[in-house]
Amino acid sequence: MTITRDLKRLVPSEKRATTEKEAGEAPKVEESSVAAKLEVADGITILLPVPDQPVAKKGNKARVRVLLVHPTIYIEEEEKERRKNGGQ
Repeated sequence: MTITRDLKRLVPSEKRATTEKEAGEAPKVEESSVAAKLEVADGITILLPVPDQPVAKKGNKARVRVLLVHPTIYIEEEEKERRKNGGQ
């Protein structure tokens, strides 16, 4: 499996607009992309941290974004058998 993260972030302006023309200019956008190949066996769950700059939140609690990966191979016949046997 390949996981790709595309990010677009507004870059704060260093100067204030002094004319109407400057005020109407489009904001600067910083773009980045990261891709990684990942092998995870069927039924295994992993938790991956997602690098990000934290946004200041009320209470200044540290937060980390994560990605939960749980690949499952679905085979209809096996699922029917599992349901017949009580969901095990």
